[in-house]
Amino acid sequence: MKLNHEFDIGYPVPCAARLFYFSDRHFVNKLLSIHPSKVGRFYDYHLHHFKSSNVPLPDKLFYRKVMLICEHFSSIYRAKAGKSLFRREQVRYEKKFEKLELAAEILKEKNRRGRAMEGQELIQRLNHKLKSQQQEITALKKIIKEKEQPDASKIIIPHEYFETFIELIIQIRDLEIKENDKLLVTSSQLTWVRMLSHHFALANYEPINANKLRKYFYGERKRFLKSRKFKVISLENS
Repeated sequence: MKLNHEFDIGYPVPCAARLFYFSDRHFVNKLLSIHPSKVGRFYDYHLHHFKSSNVPLPDKLFYRKVMLICEHFSSIYRAKAGKSLFRREQVRYEKKFEKLELAAEILKEKNRRGRAMEGQELIQRLNHKLKSQQQEITALKKIIKEKEQPDASKIIIPHEYFETFIELIIQIRDLEIKENDKLLVTSSQLTWVRMLSHHFALANYEPINANKLRKYFYGERKRFLKSRKFKVISLENS
């Protein structure tokens, strides 16, 4: 097989469920052949391959697999070094397990730094979210403050003249220029309720509750008006 990259091993790193598959040895052989300064890049290269597989898996699963491979083959080489009868062979195995242990330490440190960076990124994201929420709170406070301020555009009705005003509105609503020819026409009494609640207020800019107004425009409304102080008539009919 032709290798296109210095970190290619000829076989892909197998899934974690097949830890002792023969390609693990290819992975270890390549790891032993590179300089310790390249261990991090070697790891990232195969991590990218691992993540681009058909079944996406978390980074920590790949990290655990690589660490297990290093530990497994390191223990094998350590055992062989202890059993070897020849010094040259013993030294060769010692160099292998020492290099694997060094690679494992490099990857552990890389993993710790990665977690630290993830923690910093998380803190930054939380700070950004907190800042965004604070801005939203400030905006909401501004809206609430604006709503709490009196609406100077509304027309004020003194409390004691409220029913008198309602009676006048009702008379204007029912006013006929000619017989059966009303001055004002609407298909819904709710229109009057909305108009009054939106454009009028009681003393101190107290809002007029729409439900309070409904009783004057629906059903037996006249029983809620205790006295009439004005009468609106058409001069043409007088």
